[in-house]
Amino acid sequence: MASKGSLRKIVDSIYWCNLYKYVDREKYNPNEDVEKTKDYEVFDLFAGRFLQLFNRPAFKDFLSFRAEYPADLKLLLMTYFENMEKIDAKVVVSAKELGSWLNGVAYRAAKKC
Repeated sequence: MASKGSLRKIVDSIYWCNLYKYVDREKYNPNEDVEKTKDYEVFDLFAGRFLQLFNRPAFKDFLSFRAEYPADLKLLLMTYFENMEKIDAKVVVSAKELGSWLNGVAYRAAKKC
């Protein structure tokens, strides 16, 4: 990824991950500020660890936070699944499509309630 010049974009995009627990990383709310800062610090620590170690335990820690991940992280995740977990690219793409479909179904079901 570094040799392709993609690593900087990936590292920068990690900052723009939004934890579902909070509306926005940069939006100030005095009621949640201390806890929010702590959660994002731990998330950033896990993200950094995943980028450095690129192994299964670090990956699990990184994804242990429910978050909205920017599209720029697609290359990172695809590289991890294909190279480290040895999962065929077609399977990864298929799983991504299934996840998108499930999210859409869940959204529409919740909207009806």
